[in-house]
Amino acid sequence: MEEELNTGEIQENKKEKKAKEKAEKEQSSAERTLLAYERTLLAWVRTGVHLMTFGFFIYKLLQQKVVESGAHPVLDIISPRTIGLIMISSGFIGLSLAVLRFIQVADKYGQLRRKTYVNPAMLQSYVILLLSAALVIGALAGR
Repeated sequence: MEEELNTGEIQENKKEKKAKEKAEKEQSSAERTLLAYERTLLAWVRTGVHLMTFGFFIYKLLQQKVVESGAHPVLDIISPRTIGLIMISSGFIGLSLAVLRFIQVADKYGQLRRKTYVNPAMLQSYVILLLSAALVIGALAGR
């Protein structure tokens, strides 16, 4: 009788151990996935910043060429300022979509916690988004 109880307890312990190992594997898998998405977010941050920087560069370069030559841009719609604003806006939109996607994935894997919103990559993204939004709004306002 005791042997049956011991065998039953051993089987229950094995089942509990397997369940615990499975839960740990799932948690580890979710963490790896989130780290991969965080690396992707950082790549989007770099891309967005490069687009914005290139937008400023193009604006200054084309503006200088227009001033030096004294010529008017080919079309009033396609001025150096417009080209720069389009590139800055595209970087802003890309970065915004990357942040939203990261939040969706974190929520999907049940890892959406307070620290997810304030990790270094997200904090950097928020600062860049705020600054670029202020620049675009200021440029559109004519300041």
